[in-house]
Amino acid sequence: MKVLFSVIILTKDRNKFLKKAINSIQFQKKKPIEILILDNSLSMSAKSLCLEKKYPKSIKYFSLTKINNVAKLRNFLAKKAKGNYLAFLDDDDYWDQNYLRDSSRIIKKNNAELLITNINGLKNKKKIKLTHFKKANPLNIKDFLIVNPGTLCSNIIINKSVFFKLGGYDSKVSGSCDKDLIIRVLENNISYEINNMYLVNYTIHTNQWSSNPTKVIIQKLLFYQKYLSKYS
Repeated sequence: MKVLFSVIILTKDRNKFLKKAINSIQFQKKKPIEILILDNSLSMSAKSLCLEKKYPKSIKYFSLTKINNVAKLRNFLAKKAKGNYLAFLDDDDYWDQNYLRDSSRIIKKNNAELLITNINGLKNKKKIKLTHFKKANPLNIKDFLIVNPGTLCSNIIINKSVFFKLGGYDSKVSGSCDKDLIIRVLENNISYEINNMYLVNYTIHTNQWSSNPTKVIIQKLLFYQKYLSKYS
């Protein structure tokens, strides 16, 4: 089975971070067939960066400002993807050079339709282990209902056909759409694997939606509303 990765990135006025994200893809030991970047900024500030000559033609730039829902925007790019696996990456995160190579090996070996990899948190140039996924410990829906154990977009790779079979990301719970996707994967007995290695780097900074308490509370309420029956 061939594993062909389409990398999906949303960005908005964070070119400094975006450049590092793109460079981390460029240095992958296994290259994706394309990098789809959607600029949600009115200034279209990422366009010149994406079209720099040093980057390959595999970068495909899109601009869309009328929609501010990250789930809808990711679904938009997923529909454009030509690969059979979708690798999501936030513009302020980056991957270890072995990420796609190791992901491909695990997917092929186990015929996995979803792969989750462990995450390092990066703050003031110091790395801390943010997640503790282990292949020996199966994922449990209850864990995702209580708290997100560490699915943060950038460490999720999913078979494109399965992604659309599940309906893609749920725009009604956009702030929790990553853990919501995993819950639906588990509910539908989709095959998954875990990479114990820490190959995804999550940048901790102040310019994140999760730093806004009001937005976080609203998104949590929407998530709890959707899964109210499971809490009872």
